[in-house]
Amino acid sequence: MSKELQIISTWGKPCGVAHYTYNLISNFPKDYLFHISTEHGSPERDLLSGKKLTHRHVIHDIWRRPHMKEFTSDIPSIIEHEYGFSDVPSLVSILKSLKEKPILTMHTLPFDKPQLEFIGKKSKLVTIMCEQFSFCSMNGVESTLIPHGIPEYKFTNSDREAAREENGIKPDDIVICLHGFLNPEKGIETAVGAIHYVKRKIPRVRFLLVGGLHPLAPRTFKTHSYFRGILKALPEGSILKLGIYTSRIIDKLLLTSDIFLLPLDDSRMFLSPSGTACKEMGFGRPIIKSKSYRAGFVPGDSYILHPREFSEAIIQLIRDDKKYNSLCEETKRYALENSWGNSAARHLEVVNNA
Repeated sequence: MSKELQIISTWGKPCGVAHYTYNLISNFPKDYLFHISTEHGSPERDLLSGKKLTHRHVIHDIWRRPHMKEFTSDIPSIIEHEYGFSDVPSLVSILKSLKEKPILTMHTLPFDKPQLEFIGKKSKLVTIMCEQFSFCSMNGVESTLIPHGIPEYKFTNSDREAAREENGIKPDDIVICLHGFLNPEKGIETAVGAIHYVKRKIPRVRFLLVGGLHPLAPRTFKTHSYFRGILKALPEGSILKLGIYTSRIIDKLLLTSDIFLLPLDDSRMFLSPSGTACKEMGFGRPIIKSKSYRAGFVPGDSYILHPREFSEAIIQLIRDDKKYNSLCEETKRYALENSWGNSAARHLEVVNNA
């Protein structure tokens, strides 16, 4: 007989929580019957890769505010909540409608103490994604750490060589990549400025920019002006893949990279781990990151969010083979420990013990 579990996702398509939910339940035992409720999209099919769930039993409903659906209230529930994109009132309504207290996974956190206290009272347990969220416990919220899952990529050197050749990358080129939803707070100007500095000393460096504007980000004149400025400032020889693409296309591009950049600016962002960085770690390459909460869980040193600081870190890493190889191994170890399979096993343990 199937075990039942309700998954309620408050994030809309084609964003990471639907992708997160897909990867999580794909790694659960096959005898689970999932009641999946999403605010907009359907995690029955992974919105980023197009792959379907392999489970035989999936019941899916779509609910849209302000018409809250009648959730199945008497079976165990996991709520996937993105504070930054779905407002607190919708979460409050869900928590009030469930007879049994749910397990709540917070992808980002509210900074308001009363909100945290309410969440703590209405939830069996709050799962958090990185140690920087530990201030939850200071507000009386029972929490447990389950890091964001990381894909288990299987590729060979010949796969990497073929991907580089397909994208016009020479064997001795060094590819520095920035990818993800390319919003202004992602520090794109820092990356572009840093690559200009690096190319003066190491001309064979290539800049790879992959991604597009977040689907929920406002399309304003200011935003368009920002991106026009970025495109004009790109270093010579840059490789661009702008837009929202499936994982298969993005993975082939990321496979060509030697170093990833994570120049996040926390002053303009909600506190959240970076799903982009988790995807990149699956490739086992070093990530040069800013001193920010969102980047804090990534292996390696952190740097001030400034082009010169980042450029010096890139040059040092390129010239120090021992440090580069050490960071590759550290990243691979972290990725293996926090694979989607291990993440699902930890969630399953929490469900069984809650």
